[in-house]
Amino acid sequence: SVSTKGSFSILTMSFSNTHAPIPSSASSPWMQLRSDPFIHILLGGRLRFGFHGAAGTLALLCTTASILHTWRASTHNVFLSPWTVICISIASMCTALGSIPLLGQVPRSTVIANNVVPPHREAFERTIAIMLYLNARLIYVYMDNDGAGGVYYGLAFLCYALYTMMPRPYVTQWRNWNTYIFVLPMACGLIVDAAHQIPGLTRIDTHIWNTKVVNAFDLMVIIDSGLVFAFLFTLAFRGVISIYRCYWLCAAGVACICLHLVMRIPSLL
Repeated sequence: SVSTKGSFSILTMSFSNTHAPIPSSASSPWMQLRSDPFIHILLGGRLRFGFHGAAGTLALLCTTASILHTWRASTHNVFLSPWTVICISIASMCTALGSIPLLGQVPRSTVIANNVVPPHREAFERTIAIMLYLNARLIYVYMDNDGAGGVYYGLAFLCYALYTMMPRPYVTQWRNWNTYIFVLPMACGLIVDAAHQIPGLTRIDTHIWNTKVVNAFDLMVIIDSGLVFAFLFTLAFRGVISIYRCYWLCAAGVACICLHLVMRIPSLL
């Protein structure tokens, strides 16, 4: 009789659980809102939005606000406030350095097209090096006002650019078109800019280069673009957007930046 009662109680509990009402939270407006893809991204979603994402967002907001402030002024050679430069540099440097532990999450490569295979981890390492250089340049321009002082600073910039960006002849994939789309334009741009930081080394004077070719406004635009490009690739790696569209969009952005700066040089020679 005891086993019969026990079996009956188990069946009763099973029946009651089967017909129990579904919790209302599963169909609540909040759960429906979270199911929206855009809201899912804003709340973190597949991006695992943490300190690194917060630093990137702060850097993007500070840099964009500074660009808009400078653009509204009648000249691009606006003297930035110390706090603006400090906020931009600290936030973007924290974003760049905070990306180093995350390199293991980046896929090694993706076949974009025939002979176009970007090595993503190397690209992110290169982007980190570029962001650190750009922030150092921005601080240097602010400290010196026109960036025209100090051979030692220029040598430091040039040595850093050569060490981090110079393609290795026996390592670089010369048959990979990604080398000519991203690697060489970025390497040439950084090395040429660094060479112009050494007074008397180039035909264009350092002061003229830092005010007429690559000034503080241009540095902020490039920093801002780098943050956006890195975020787009992060979205692509998480499957939020297409990696193919992301690649060609960022390639077009790099090409536009390079062409815009190169077109200023002939008038100064």
